Amino acid sequence: ALLILDPGESTEEVEPFDGDEFGFVLQGRMALKLGQQTFIAKKGDSFYFSADRHHRIQNIGQGEARVLWITCPPYF
Repeated sequence: ALLILDPGESTEEVEPFDGDEFGFVLQGRMALKLGQQTFIAKKGDSFYFSADRHHRIQNIGQGEARVLWITCPPYF
């Protein structure tokens, strides 16, 4: 899925589930909040994690952020 976030916007916190997630930042700058940790990613960065912790992402840049987000198994 292509996730588009306006400046300051974030996803809702996702409950832990049995699966994996991958993201690739196409545009902007974002914070990935994974459990108690926060990771910063910018255009060209990617991330991969087990979805066994609460998580969400937030656009911390001044422009629109676009992230290619892949979840296995699909989580809707």
